[in-house]
Amino acid sequence: MSPSESERRDYPRLKRNLPLRYKFVSSSVQDPAMDRVNDGATQNISLGGLLLLGPVPKLDWLKDLLIGRISIGVNIHLPGQPAPMKFLTRVSWIEAVDQEAISMRMGLRIIDIPSEHRKLLSDFLLVETANS
Repeated sequence: MSPSESERRDYPRLKRNLPLRYKFVSSSVQDPAMDRVNDGATQNISLGGLLLLGPVPKLDWLKDLLIGRISIGVNIHLPGQPAPMKFLTRVSWIEAVDQEAISMRMGLRIIDIPSEHRKLLSDFLLVETANS
């Protein structure tokens, strides 16, 4: 990461692999593939966003993801928590992981999170960063 990238971060990131589930959401793009819940993972997470590794069902969605016409709803089960934490994100950047471009790395910015889930995430990050 270049110095300019680290300076743009509003929150410190915890580097930790965590499984998650996600779904593509849009009020303007209608497609049956949006009904599918996808399995993915994150390699780092913060109060501001996360890195998502997982499939994008249709490559023609990439432009809509990047301009915000398609958002991503994320459910992540934090260790030690009884229920998954849920929030809505917007894609900041996308990078293909494999030649078939099925699996992507996506930088996601959290745009809507219930206050109780934000507190859960904040508490989790405080404990985990103190232990690392």
